[in-house]
Amino acid sequence: MEENRSRWQELYRSALLELDKDKLAVAIQAAQQAVHARLQNLQNNAPKDEKEVQALTDALHTLAVLSQELEK
Repeated sequence: MEENRSRWQELYRSALLELDKDKLAVAIQAAQQAVHARLQNLQNNAPKDEKEVQALTDALHTLAVLSQELEK
């Protein structure tokens, strides 16, 4: 389970740091998929780590904003 936690964080960080616009869309999508997978995993297993759930929610919001900026 720790691997799932670090995987979404790694992909999220990569998306935030990607400078190549052609690669950024792919990085955003990969990070979003990993975040959604982690949220699903947390929903299926109680008790939930509320701090991680908040971090995941924040990450999804940031990725959405980044994606919108990319489309401009």
